[in-house]
Amino acid sequence: MGWSIGHVSIPVGDVTVMGPLLSGTLTPEWSFLGVELLVYVFAYLCLRDAMQTGRAYVAAFFATILFTLIVESLLSANTKVYEYPAQSFLIQVINVPLWVPVGWAFILYAVMATSTLLGVPIHVAALIDAFLALNLDLTLDPVAIHRGWWTWHAMENYPYATDYFGIPVINFMGWFVIVAAFSFFVRLGRTKVPPGSRGVAGDVVPPLLAVIPALVTVMAYQLIGMYMMERSGVQYNGALWSTIVLLVCAFIATRHIRRFRRDAPFRKLFVTVPLAFHGYFFALLFVTRAKPIPPAVGGEWLFVTVAELAIFFPVVAALGLVLYFWPYIDDLAVPGPPAVKKEAART
Repeated sequence: MGWSIGHVSIPVGDVTVMGPLLSGTLTPEWSFLGVELLVYVFAYLCLRDAMQTGRAYVAAFFATILFTLIVESLLSANTKVYEYPAQSFLIQVINVPLWVPVGWAFILYAVMATSTLLGVPIHVAALIDAFLALNLDLTLDPVAIHRGWWTWHAMENYPYATDYFGIPVINFMGWFVIVAAFSFFVRLGRTKVPPGSRGVAGDVVPPLLAVIPALVTVMAYQLIGMYMMERSGVQYNGALWSTIVLLVCAFIATRHIRRFRRDAPFRKLFVTVPLAFHGYFFALLFVTRAKPIPPAVGGEWLFVTVAELAIFFPVVAALGLVLYFWPYIDDLAVPGPPAVKKEAART
């Protein structure tokens, strides 16, 4: 393993490693390792919070890992819509880097905790969860595709697919469907069997059962999307249909905006998640290069290759943070310790 700083050469055995500043000469490649560490740290923090909240939330955390591992393995290993590079991450399970399903788990935990504090019906909460998670993916995927964390084949296999910075739009709708489906069925299970009401089985079984209908929903969406893209002679405008669906879902969610509660005590963890997530990928724009495309031997800096993202990322982050901070507006508006805030709320 070698690490090159600037243009300084560092010998590793009989091999001399050279490269520009932060170009990714650490093995595993340093930006790969960075996202793994980011995910595992926040997964630990969210899991610790879940353990303090109750068994049902711990069970949902691990059910999320199971659910997304199945989805990822089916899409990357079987359908070849995309694939992960071999031996590029520290831990891989069924050809899927472990950080990916673990990342889904802490993201879903954070967004579900946030939307729950808004006090809206479960179907609205599921849509909000999907929008909050999608907000994070809008900064994750453009960096990931240009750093080579995974490779999309949808654009090769389905020539009518619409892309966003080289990423098929079906991916973003996939994020939306995955989060909305799993969130809804987990919440539905909690309404039928409230956490703590029927012992260990009542806490553990419903989240695991939610995996089945959520998986059916996601696979149905994927098959329909692939069928539409494969229709001979018919251009599938994924961007148009995705926009229509998202606008309808946004309309359903915003109809309840007056009911959004904003009196929850401030939870640092649930706002630190999007801040750290967006911050890491924004930083990578300026300190890493796009992956080399043969026969080229190197790429431009990301903020040069995809210059629009330097403006787009802060806008996306700001819009998402409005919702992440919404449950705490009243608490943050009143200065002072909790006792002072409680007294101010009474008056």
